[in-house]
Amino acid sequence: MAVVFESVSSGHLDNASSGSLAKPAGVVSGDALVFVGDIDGTAGFSTLTGFTDLFGGPVSGAGGTFRGGFQYRVCDGTEPVSYTISPVSGSERAAFALLRFSGVDNASPINASGTETPFDGASAFADFPFGVTTSVADCVVVGAICAESGNSGSPIVPTWPAGWTERYDNDNGPPGGGNASASCAAATFDKAIAGEIDNEFVGLSGGSTQWVTAYIALAPATASADALLANDVESGTEVSSPAVGQEHGLAATNVESTAELSAPALGLAHILAANGVEVASETSSPDVGQVQALVAHNIEAQTQVSTPTLSETLQQIERSPTGIAGLVDTRWRDRGDREGQRQCQAWEDARRTTLDRAFDSVFGEKPAAKTSADELQAARIASESRKLAGIEAGLNALTQHVDAMEAEIKQQQEDGDIETLLLVA
Repeated sequence: MAVVFESVSSGHLDNASSGSLAKPAGVVSGDALVFVGDIDGTAGFSTLTGFTDLFGGPVSGAGGTFRGGFQYRVCDGTEPVSYTISPVSGSERAAFALLRFSGVDNASPINASGTETPFDGASAFADFPFGVTTSVADCVVVGAICAESGNSGSPIVPTWPAGWTERYDNDNGPPGGGNASASCAAATFDKAIAGEIDNEFVGLSGGSTQWVTAYIALAPATASADALLANDVESGTEVSSPAVGQEHGLAATNVESTAELSAPALGLAHILAANGVEVASETSSPDVGQVQALVAHNIEAQTQVSTPTLSETLQQIERSPTGIAGLVDTRWRDRGDREGQRQCQAWEDARRTTLDRAFDSVFGEKPAAKTSADELQAARIASESRKLAGIEAGLNALTQHVDAMEAEIKQQQEDGDIETLLLVA
């Protein structure tokens, strides 16, 4: 956020013990007010209510009887309509102004500051401070001049340095001239890059005088991206300021229906978490992005699952004393050849062994208990994959045995030893 000069108010004392300075127009909370002023005599200004003195209080010149005043305040909404301005003691002449800025860092409004006085007494030129260095970019610097000689309310700076903008030049200053009065002026300029501020100088109207100059660098407010942390939010109304740049993600767990989310249009693709579901009717709204996968364990018949069409390929596998019916059934009749009967029995035993292994690979292994529904689901999927792989391996082996058995049976039939009927479901 950039620091911006907004408005200014000004006033004077004419050999008075107090006066009034209006609050600048448009002041709002968060603005910064900078007071600059020059006062005759050696007492200096009293600190304004709610303000902080820069440089520890009034700043005296190298000679003469006058004091510069530099104070600031961050506005909080309690500012009065006007401020009372008074010398620490006595009655004096004074010139002063109150500058208002927006976009200032409220925590540390003054980033850098410093003052300068003449090296060799009165001068017609006022030098600004050496060695004032900003530590952040994009500061706005106030350059202020407090002169011992008054100018009867007229300007005291004929020409400001290039890039400076005048904000106050003894406007509404006190009457009189010479060392019995006072005068003040201020301008601003941008300091885009952090570093030392150039030592500038200006000419003064009215000839040589004692003076004090000051640099006051105002730091910009730090832009922050407000991140609203919204946990377990089901509706946009649960966040009072959802327009503060936060894309609110609604956290929806164990949701079975879109009706459970009052505002599902807040940008979240809601996934229904359905564990242990065997039929689609167990979730009232399965069309909210959830692909329902039926996990069917220990299934011996399709009729055990009421909706087998939900992506579950169920194979009816029935175990019987003579093997797995419906896949292969082999019978033979003895024609008196004991050797042929023995060979057929050996084939049947091998077939049973192969199918028993396939059956055990399908139904003999169960997933271990997991600590979460996601892990359990993953274990189920892995288990089903292993079972299907086992079935495939068993069926491949069975096919090999059946092929071998067919060849042997064909050979036996050709030799006239046995009759065999092979049924494949």
